[in-house]
Amino acid sequence: MSRPAEEVLSENPLKTSLIPLDRRLAEEYIDCFHSHSCATYRYIPRSQSKKFLGKLYSEDESFLQDDASMAVIFLILAVGCIWYPSLHNRDVFQYKAKASRLYEAALSRLENTASMFPPSILVMQAHCLKCQFLLAGNILNSAWLAVGTAVRLGQIVGFHKAKATGSNGLEDFTRRGMFWSLYTMDRYLSAALGRPMMINDDDITIPYPETAVSSSPGIDDPHEAKTVPGIVAHIKLAQITTQVLRKLYGSKKHDKVARDESTSQIEAQLSKWLDETPGFLNPEVPSGQKESEVFYDVPWIFKRQQRTVRAAFYFTSMQLYRGYLLDEFLQANFHDRLSLTPAPPVQKCIHAALQMALFAAEIKEDATYNSVFWTTSYFTFCAISILTVYLTLYPEIENRAVIENVLERAIEGHQKLDNSMNKHTQKLLEDTRAIAQRAFRSSRTRLSTSGANDRTTTMPSDVNASVTVGHQSPPAGPVHPQVEPCEEWGDAQGVMDNIEEAPAPDLGELADIVNGDDLDFIMNIGFDASPFSHVDPLQFFVADKLTRPGPQA
Repeated sequence: MSRPAEEVLSENPLKTSLIPLDRRLAEEYIDCFHSHSCATYRYIPRSQSKKFLGKLYSEDESFLQDDASMAVIFLILAVGCIWYPSLHNRDVFQYKAKASRLYEAALSRLENTASMFPPSILVMQAHCLKCQFLLAGNILNSAWLAVGTAVRLGQIVGFHKAKATGSNGLEDFTRRGMFWSLYTMDRYLSAALGRPMMINDDDITIPYPETAVSSSPGIDDPHEAKTVPGIVAHIKLAQITTQVLRKLYGSKKHDKVARDESTSQIEAQLSKWLDETPGFLNPEVPSGQKESEVFYDVPWIFKRQQRTVRAAFYFTSMQLYRGYLLDEFLQANFHDRLSLTPAPPVQKCIHAALQMALFAAEIKEDATYNSVFWTTSYFTFCAISILTVYLTLYPEIENRAVIENVLERAIEGHQKLDNSMNKHTQKLLEDTRAIAQRAFRSSRTRLSTSGANDRTTTMPSDVNASVTVGHQSPPAGPVHPQVEPCEEWGDAQGVMDNIEEAPAPDLGELADIVNGDDLDFIMNIGFDASPFSHVDPLQFFVADKLTRPGPQA
């Protein structure tokens, strides 16, 4: 169980059976699965997990011979195991090796269900769990294929359609949960890999999860019904992300007028979403401790939902406005523009990126985050790449040192999160950040020698206004980059001045830097991981500690 996953995946001798874990540990994995790993992917009731675990350890012969049931329980344990070190601050690589053995045992049973037609609910659950496991392992290309298989199997049995009367509450809970979980995975993978979405919104008639359904007899979880608002909020954000991907990042080119119209329409959808979202989940509401929370503990699953939904909102906002920043980046001789004041859409993009970067900065010290948070890692990298390009385009921005400090801590938080692409992406971030700093020094030199100090970038006077991770102006109104003041930032300018000075590039070199391939690549990689599609995903799944990706001592 402690061998590296590469050995397990290639030489696993237990293809048809697996010696069970200690039951107490298995129960902890199941608790982790329900209370930590599945913040908004809720399609397996806790009662089912407990029932299946009991049959596994009682050696129920009919259960042991049921391939679909065995695949489900092994995958529940595998997903719980791979998330377990995040919940308990353990070594993630050790537990990924353990989880890979459970995963392989599950696959050997799932393969035996390939001839089952139409697929049963248990088979569908197993395929959804397989997707979750691959995403937690940052094996994105394999996850994309797995989601495609699960979506097609679901379409065979009409999981995207409203069910006629006759289904019980437990079955309805499972069907709705599975479909909307796959829908959300599909959208995020499409954005991350730059590939087409597999589910067409026009085909969907199945309702959202509902409190009444999630409190049906047999679900056996006191918190399940209360998770519904967070689940629905996340689903609606995924639907807005769908509009962003289709209207702003589709294969067909569109002019500026069409883009502005689409942006305004999506802004209205985001405003409506903010109005409908409960305050606990709403990014506009400060996330500080309320008076009631002094006396009552908030269950961990709801805190997980809060972070998930708020981070998803910032990501959607970055996607919505990122094209405007890219437009400015693609302009030749940007430093000769008459005005260096960011346009309102760029300000909104940077505000969302700053909020996400502040969230990433907190992750640095948070023991409950590691590489299994693949979407958070992706969101964080998007924010870092946006801020890096922004600092290059606007080298004389006010409070640059403060933003640099946030960026520094966000990169450290990203190091903690990232896994499969860590070495490459971290080097990319470091190189492009150095480019931004060189552009800044060159701009200072150029302005001081040309007497052009009057062209310093103008920013709103409230740029230092107090902001929490959850505070943001409405999307429809003007939004400006805001950073929370902090004592440790007081000497941030000194940190900037102490950076090892490279020779300032001349204007020709600066133009090559700003308009060259490096920054073009980082703007693309911030929203599209397809350049890594040639990388063998299992190469980075679990590595020996001497060579594994991640922060080095």
